[in-house]
Amino acid sequence: MADIIDTAAEIEELQRNAALSAHRINRNAVSAEHCAECQSVIELKNKQRGV
Repeated sequence: MADIIDTAAEIEELQRNAALSAHRINRNAVSAEHCAECQSVIELKNKQRGV
């Protein structure tokens, strides 16, 4: 029984780590210069804050 629980725990940890990795921000990505909806310029301070 413990083997099944250990295997399930390992799978859960792998899935959690994969989900966390998928949600991390890529700091090396090229940032947009204009809003896709209204085409207004995105100020540098907003880019740095992630707004």
